[in-house]
Amino acid sequence: MRLDQRRTPEQVVATAFRALGTRKSSVVDGRRNALLARVFSRRLPESLTLSLARHLARPRPAA
Repeated sequence: MRLDQRRTPEQVVATAFRALGTRKSSVVDGRRNALLARVFSRRLPESLTLSLARHLARPRPAA
């Protein structure tokens, strides 16, 4: 999976169900989200991280 591909609802649900069986307090679905969570949230100010997350979460126009 490439970093710019969107995860399907089924993939997100599968990740959530797998996480239910672990002792982790949180789970991040997808490579891009994991990258954002690990790198950007620790290195950028919170306001910039939130702005970037909002931008990435916006629906893309149909091609």
